Amino acid sequence: MLRQRKVTKRKATRRVRVSCAFQKIHAIPLRHPCRIVTKTDVLSVLRKFSSNARRTCMGGAKIKNEKFYDLTRFIFRKIRSLRPSTPSLPAGALYILESCVEHKDKVWDCATGSGQAAVALAEIFNGVQATDLSEQQIAHALRKDNIHYSVQSAEQTTFPDNYFDLITVAQAIHWFDYEKFWPEVKRVLKPGGVFAAWGYDWCRIRADIDEVISDYILKVIEPFWAPQNQLVWNGYKDIDFPFRKIPAPKIEMKQHWNLTQLLNYINTWSATRLCIKSIGPEFFEVATDKLKSVWGDMEIIKEVKMDVHIYVGRN
Repeated sequence: MLRQRKVTKRKATRRVRVSCAFQKIHAIPLRHPCRIVTKTDVLSVLRKFSSNARRTCMGGAKIKNEKFYDLTRFIFRKIRSLRPSTPSLPAGALYILESCVEHKDKVWDCATGSGQAAVALAEIFNGVQATDLSEQQIAHALRKDNIHYSVQSAEQTTFPDNYFDLITVAQAIHWFDYEKFWPEVKRVLKPGGVFAAWGYDWCRIRADIDEVISDYILKVIEPFWAPQNQLVWNGYKDIDFPFRKIPAPKIEMKQHWNLTQLLNYINTWSATRLCIKSIGPEFFEVATDKLKSVWGDMEIIKEVKMDVHIYVGRN
């Protein structure tokens, strides 16, 4: 009986240690707002735990050669599965682009980020050139055979003249230097080619949940939004696009997230990261507790709606 209690106590201790490991890994984006959690981060945390604790995390599964690289991959996949699955290319936008681009040969996805739009575009275009200023984003971007990633600025690229049938920018055009960007777009976009940009508005879930997000997150981070974000919220009406505008219908994007995915999405906002950097993560922790009280079980999936502002124009 005494032996059984000791074994049970050891298992409980291991579970607590593993829980601590997950908390440390999840805390990385809060301590370092610009960081993406990598396998190296997971590995560095797990090195501090015994092989038994690591094994407990896998539900008792044996780790090959008593090493924990398999476990690192296991936890990394689990961490990634909790990230928000926000597509950078809503289905409605994809339909619009597919219908108005005649030749579906080459597309440039500018400021690609993690490559979500690039992957969607790769389904209908022969080749996708996806660029971003961030080496880290490119290193961890989603892969596909017909996508070529490169670290380049939006305003100056190495692409040939009249090269692309379509150029896309998801949730980023408000950051560009237009005096340099538009000439570069005109240089590499074919005559008759299409340019498209889109961005998301605030998310809507349910009145009581929306109220908590507004009171405990939006009002706190409001001073940290860059002025350029207003261009998105105004539906790009204040941007002087040098193209012949193609009428596009209003698009509403619907996501199905649990609370963790929603919080991870909110944590990707630039204002949230700057606010955490400036005043610390306490406000976000308070907001999380408040959201838990109105959400219910954190694993419950709810529908999240966002209005999508999209501009489409022909060269």
